[in-house]
Amino acid sequence: MYLDYVELENYRPYYGKQRINFGFDDNKNLTVILAENGSGKSTFVNGITWCLFGDEKHDDREKTEPLYNKIMAEELESEDFTSLNVNITIRFFDIINNEKKYFTVFRNEEYNNWGNSWEKSTQHLTIETFDGSVYKDDMAQYKIIGTIPEDMFQYFFFNGASLNNYFNENSKLNLKESIYNISQLDIISNVQKHIKGCLDKYNADYKKLSNNHEKNYNGLINKLNKQKSAKENEQKDNYKKIDEAINNIKMCDLELDNVDISEVDTLTSDRESIQKELKKSQNDYNEIYEKYEKKIIQLYPLVVLFDELSKAYEITHNAKKKKTAPPKVEIELLRDILSDGICICGTDINEHDECIKILTDRLNNTSNVTKDDFYEYYYLFQEKLKELYSIHDIDDMKNSLNSLKESISLKKDQLNDISQKLSNMNEAKIKRLENERVKNINIRDRLRKDNERLSKDIEKLDSDIDDLKDEREKQTVTNSKARSLNKKIFFTEDALEKTKSLSSDVEMFIRNKVNENTKQQFTKINWKNDKYTDVILNEDYSINIAKYDEYVTPNDLSDGEVNLLALSFMMALHSLIGFEIPIFIDAPFENLDTNKRLDFVQGLHAFTSNKQIVFLLTDSQYTSDVKSAMKPNVFNEYQLIPLEKNKTVIKNE
Repeated sequence: MYLDYVELENYRPYYGKQRINFGFDDNKNLTVILAENGSGKSTFVNGITWCLFGDEKHDDREKTEPLYNKIMAEELESEDFTSLNVNITIRFFDIINNEKKYFTVFRNEEYNNWGNSWEKSTQHLTIETFDGSVYKDDMAQYKIIGTIPEDMFQYFFFNGASLNNYFNENSKLNLKESIYNISQLDIISNVQKHIKGCLDKYNADYKKLSNNHEKNYNGLINKLNKQKSAKENEQKDNYKKIDEAINNIKMCDLELDNVDISEVDTLTSDRESIQKELKKSQNDYNEIYEKYEKKIIQLYPLVVLFDELSKAYEITHNAKKKKTAPPKVEIELLRDILSDGICICGTDINEHDECIKILTDRLNNTSNVTKDDFYEYYYLFQEKLKELYSIHDIDDMKNSLNSLKESISLKKDQLNDISQKLSNMNEAKIKRLENERVKNINIRDRLRKDNERLSKDIEKLDSDIDDLKDEREKQTVTNSKARSLNKKIFFTEDALEKTKSLSSDVEMFIRNKVNENTKQQFTKINWKNDKYTDVILNEDYSINIAKYDEYVTPNDLSDGEVNLLALSFMMALHSLIGFEIPIFIDAPFENLDTNKRLDFVQGLHAFTSNKQIVFLLTDSQYTSDVKSAMKPNVFNEYQLIPLEKNKTVIKNE
């Protein structure tokens, strides 16, 4: 949606009807409004916000002057008129189905003179939409806000002098808040809050249905979800710190790479190769050590019990060889003989005490092992003894581990030597960078290990939560109300997880997109000696800029450079907006010297050719060289001319 014209009538210093026509095509997307300070530039923009929203949002300082034009009021009063109208009309256009359509907004505020003063009487708002429908007052305001969100106005009306607020974390226009607002990530956040509220309600209703003796599944699930959320947040914080450490490593590498010392280049190259070899050796060591531990655990009991196992195997082997009667059969036979008192040979053993004693001792010393048990143990002893054949593998693995350990130790010594050599050079900068690099590598590696542990914890919690949900599902089979609530709980739990994931993915995508576009705009400015080559928007929304051979922050830039970075960021933000309205920039070249103004203007059109932009400039900013550079892309140029106090007219240049 593009501006067609703005007409102000009796609004503050604008006397009578004053109109600015805007335009837009592929080549000309700029409108220039020239005025000295105090001539009504900011008031003009305030008039637009007043017409759209009934409020002067661009400059919200308290004003003592009335909304109506005082000179017009005096003239009307002198002619005995009792009515004065303040009118602003804004007409937008868009191309719909290859046809130019209009969207018109008209706000009127009427004042009546009741003797000594002009008093506000009525205010009316009327709009005519693209399809020709007409709406008035409240319905009209609703339609406007639906088309141009009121809380987005600050991203279409800028003051060049305050652009550096993007880099002030205490400002409402800071990087993070700006990205969140303009991409409307708060919508996802509000959805999450709503789903969480529904889930809490369903859980409370479910608890009322449950018997006191029943297991509180929802309470347990919520407890585990809180633990999971805490670990996920810890993991997310770690990822941010890892990214920060990686960026710090990259910054150190960038500076080291640009140090003009051949030995440094050789050493840093050797270090990269050794680090790759070290990583492979450490992975091999861990893999073999894991197998080594398993083999030790497997064979240790067999080695300790080797004599007993050998003896047991010998006994069972000899018994098998002699084909001895199964012990179970022998026990039953001895019991029968002792019970009947008659031997299988027919002898009455009651007459022979020594026979009874021999038979009784034999019975007591005979095992209860069955025939099946006997052969099972026999083959088990045989199998376990065979496992000992692989005991030599332990020696092989031990030798491999020792060899790898020596290799790892050697590589670490080599890396320490390289770091020591770099540190011992007469370059204090290199020493600082090396120490900083090692420090950040340690931070990165430690946090990666922490995140691996957290991932396992989260995976275990997910499994426990799923088990509890399965149990809860079984519990509700016979209760239709509980079953219905359970389905809602399942749905909201799943929806909550998905919105969390969506929020994270969208935030990352948008941040990366803004980073890419900011970098594209800022680095293509004709910086002397390629002064700035990269822009990094970190996960914590801090920003770093590659300046020659190091990364700096916006605080390290000049005022003019900060403004250029802010303008680049602003244009990147607008690449995300799902609707089109013009961008108004008051004093866009504030704090920029002439060369930087030209650099920015010359690169502006390629980056903003699809945006309608209105520049409000002073003569001191709109110099002849800037004007010449902008001319091919300027559709219209106007000047605000103060004829006298409280009387400004608009002249088309």
